[in-house]
Amino acid sequence: MSQHFENTPSAQRLFASGKKRILALDGGGLRGMISIAFLERMEQVLREETGKPDYVLSDFFDLIGGTSVGSLLGTMLALGYPVADVRRRFEEWGPAIFKGRDTVIGQDRFDARQLVNRVRSVVEDETLGSEKLLTGLVIVAKRADTGSPWIMNNNPRMKYFDDGADENFAWRGNRHYKLVSLLRASTAAPFLFTPVEIEIATDDADANEVGEFVDGGVSPHNNPALQMLMMAGLPAYQLNWSLSPEDLLLISVGTGTNRTRVKRTKSRSFARRMFSGFASVFNSHIASDLEEAQYAAATLRGLVTDGQTFGLTMLQSLSEPRFSWRINSEIGDLSGQLLAAPHPRGLMRFQRYDAPLELGLVPPEFDIAATKAEREAMFPIDEPKNIPKLYAMGQEAAAKQVSAADFAGFVDR
Repeated sequence: MSQHFENTPSAQRLFASGKKRILALDGGGLRGMISIAFLERMEQVLREETGKPDYVLSDFFDLIGGTSVGSLLGTMLALGYPVADVRRRFEEWGPAIFKGRDTVIGQDRFDARQLVNRVRSVVEDETLGSEKLLTGLVIVAKRADTGSPWIMNNNPRMKYFDDGADENFAWRGNRHYKLVSLLRASTAAPFLFTPVEIEIATDDADANEVGEFVDGGVSPHNNPALQMLMMAGLPAYQLNWSLSPEDLLLISVGTGTNRTRVKRTKSRSFARRMFSGFASVFNSHIASDLEEAQYAAATLRGLVTDGQTFGLTMLQSLSEPRFSWRINSEIGDLSGQLLAAPHPRGLMRFQRYDAPLELGLVPPEFDIAATKAEREAMFPIDEPKNIPKLYAMGQEAAAKQVSAADFAGFVDR
């Protein structure tokens, strides 16, 4: 790592000694409005605790990361934006981005230019190596053409951050990637936005390849918190932070928790309804095949929830949260149950914040008052009319869940 990168604001935060703080933000489209409500409450609590009315989350957290919409929110926070600015932009952007649907075989595609133009208005031409990033930053995307999640980050000690070479090839470092391109990749949700191509540059321009990227939510890391814990402690990631409840705080913020349920039915399906007016062209056999394809796609979407649930299971088994989330009916919420760890109270202080969009996921005092129907109405991730209700649900949940106790011992620097 060159002396220059050692002296950037983000590197100083990553490699300074002392206690460390991680903020992990889930993907979830417009349901990111729930996350914003929690971020507002956290910022307010920290301002009260520090006595600084202009205190922002980049003043507190050393590493901020996210997937999909979480990567967008996280990048703005890492650049020093107060949450009020993040909220204002999100409320303005949402209806503009999620409109102008182009329906192809029953799936809505949105014009990604609406997203890119607004993201660029914030990040401009800054790159992953930008000195304007005040904290460590993680952006999760999935490189579809190689089948590999890309955990892009501004840790200058990582092998591919800077330009380099080994016995196989020479490369231009990840620090050159523009933030607008990485955020476009992380938010390229299948069926909502088209994939994005990014040139994977080497020192030999003729040998450059083009990677095809999709939303990081289709990797195991739609909730990136477990991955960020590994980055903190595994030697391969070269941060080597101390792992104990006294030394490491990990806050995970969701976009509304609910399971993905798929019901196969013999009734008049969406695919059949869509093609009913074209019976002369599409026969019932083709409609049946489309129905099966719809069912398969809906089933695979459940893998996003599966990855989130597994990550939460691991995190709660390695810590003692102030309140825990129910995992399933078989193992409950794992309260009082720890995997073997060097520290008798786990590897970190951990807390998960989210608005439950299903009943019974958290103890009643941390739940929201919405009915089952009201919660289910918030399931879509691409419905702009839900923005005010999502924010209200997030505010209610944040008022009940966020506590100064979660940050005690980590506030002063």
